[in-house]
Amino acid sequence: VLTANIQDAIMRKLGLSTTKDGSSSSNHFTEDMDINDFPREARWKVTQKETVNRMQDEYGCAITLKGEYVDNYQRKSIVATERLHLHIEAQTRVNLLNCVHEIRRLINEETLRVSNRNPGSGGGGMMGSLTNNIGGGRYNVLG
Repeated sequence: VLTANIQDAIMRKLGLSTTKDGSSSSNHFTEDMDINDFPREARWKVTQKETVNRMQDEYGCAITLKGEYVDNYQRKSIVATERLHLHIEAQTRVNLLNCVHEIRRLINEETLRVSNRNPGSGGGGMMGSLTNNIGGGRYNVLG
């Protein structure tokens, strides 16, 4: 609480007021986007250097990867761990919203690509491709 009061005092001194979540209301907008539950390929797509650099150039946003990946099995045992997410900062609300929209588009596009490559696999992997070939894949034994 003490550090929040100090931060508020410094922001007022600089002529900036802060909002409830700690972001400045005048020229600093932030959003945290959870990417933990998306497929590995989609997470990789939006965190690779080329994508992040393009977003920074196009939208003037700073994108930081925070937290750590927590899978379904760990979720029950690890409660306090911060899940994998992107912390996005911009100087205008429009730039922030456009950047978030583009990241969502890339994640959805990559998720669809992965699911079309491995239909019915629920995330891919060796067992997913094995069940694809057995249950309605390329072979038709009775047909």
